[in-house]
Amino acid sequence: MYVTDAAKYATILKYHVNRKTIGYLVAIAKGARMIYDDDEEIGHEWLASSPPLDNKGADIPFVIPAGKVNFWNPFSYFYSKKDVRPRDLPEEVSRRPACSAPPVPYALRNSSELLVHYLIDGYADVPEGILKSPLKFNKSVGGPVEIQEGTFVPNIQHSTLHMYDVFWGLLLPTTCEESICDIIRGYITQRLLWDISGSMSVSPPWTKRTTPSRRTSGQNSQSKDTTLIKLTNLLLAWSSNSASIDKRLKELYLYLFDKGIILKEDLAILDTWIQLLKTAGYVFPRAHVPSWAERRAMPKPWDDVRLCVHFNLIPGEQAFTTLYQMYSRHFKEITFMGEGATQPFMDTSVPFLPCTDKEQEGGKFPHRCLLNHLTYEGFGNKNTSFLVVSDDTFFNLSSFLSYRRDAMWILGPIETYDINIKWPDGWMWWLQTYGGAALRKIIDIMPEAWREGLAHVKNWTKSGKRLISKYYADTVFIPNNRYRARFIEVLKWMTEPDIPRLFAEIAVPLLVDLTTEKADRSDVIPMKNSYPWSDLGAALQARSCNLLHPLKLSKDSDRITWLSMFKSVEKLLQTP
Repeated sequence: MYVTDAAKYATILKYHVNRKTIGYLVAIAKGARMIYDDDEEIGHEWLASSPPLDNKGADIPFVIPAGKVNFWNPFSYFYSKKDVRPRDLPEEVSRRPACSAPPVPYALRNSSELLVHYLIDGYADVPEGILKSPLKFNKSVGGPVEIQEGTFVPNIQHSTLHMYDVFWGLLLPTTCEESICDIIRGYITQRLLWDISGSMSVSPPWTKRTTPSRRTSGQNSQSKDTTLIKLTNLLLAWSSNSASIDKRLKELYLYLFDKGIILKEDLAILDTWIQLLKTAGYVFPRAHVPSWAERRAMPKPWDDVRLCVHFNLIPGEQAFTTLYQMYSRHFKEITFMGEGATQPFMDTSVPFLPCTDKEQEGGKFPHRCLLNHLTYEGFGNKNTSFLVVSDDTFFNLSSFLSYRRDAMWILGPIETYDINIKWPDGWMWWLQTYGGAALRKIIDIMPEAWREGLAHVKNWTKSGKRLISKYYADTVFIPNNRYRARFIEVLKWMTEPDIPRLFAEIAVPLLVDLTTEKADRSDVIPMKNSYPWSDLGAALQARSCNLLHPLKLSKDSDRITWLSMFKSVEKLLQTP
């Protein structure tokens, strides 16, 4: 590789750590396909002859975003020490339980592993004064762990393996505090990985550090943490539609310059870096438009919908965390309802609306608590549609992007029955006090205008019977139009103390019938669903299903299927 006008490249050599850049370029020019970055100033013992590489075809544990806690502390998992954190993990964040949550067991892999950060036995790189004795890796813990889009994990300038498609991320910023320049580089690289369907994994140690780090920080700890939290918030908010990663890298640097993270000199250095990479024959990967960019640079498909997730009973910790981690990436407004408001791992900013088992009696009457969702004003947004789903219903986000938003959605199919005859065999609820008898009484005492509307929708006059709908109560979409106001009005009336209690799967169809107004049911969309009782593997392949129901996250096999399906949906949403 020959470089002309060498003087203009002198800025790359400003700090000793940046001299590594020349080594990176030489390696790339000589045809390197992987580059292992390490800290030459620290003494090591090698635990293996070479870094262990992951089996690309295998399923591995993975970490997914935990709502507003967008960091994960790998020390809590690999070293079983929640009180120890990497140097580049902000202290304030590390104290939150979600930051130390264990990874989800296994799922299908839909991203390429382009960055591997190997932990270190012995004197790991931690904040000054924290580590009193060398760390010892917990050999009973498996690895590696894949880090999903939306989560940041510390990776610094040593013990990190860079694959070819992420060589552009080797450049170290020079205008920020030297002690955190590698930290900033790591978070920038992780953010851009998401734009090329890439991921980072954290792996068990293959080296042991025999001496403590002599690195000191010129910034105080609080100032450094503030900078890193600001940086990751900016990275989460940023998006681009450019087709190549070098263009996105330039745009991101300019964005961080505007926000005060780096100085102007780094913009010139980046231009030099990109030019030198091209001179060395490096080919930048193409970038796709990920869900991240789609939701910010394009019309936002779910930002105008409030997701309401209902738990019939006390949710298991893993199930609840999983639901929140999945859905929080696509909905700005989410409320959870049910018994379990004291979940200790819950981010305090997430609304968890109380609804006791006494109120809903084991899931018989969850609609009686639904007003808590529909009237919640904590978001300050009164103009929203509502999507209500149960805790055992997988909502396939990709299949609804083209659905009409002016109609009701229900979990179908829509079936019609005469309330004056015996309900179909096997449906035990109809014969209970809160079944057919309660429904007949409610129809008799409801406002006359509502009864006339119901008669019109169900063609009572034509049939000579009092017909009502039957479908499932697990999922309902309520549009942001006159139907929303009407649905709330009817629900308030139906849940008054003197109105007979009605089983949920009778009450919800009645609510929808009283809300809609067209006899041809063109204002109600029945959603297709699959019941994966017998073959979860087949259900996982049912990509066209709007819903999977029921899936019990209390069962390990069901939880893995659910998470695998959701990762597949993520992949669909990221496809241009």
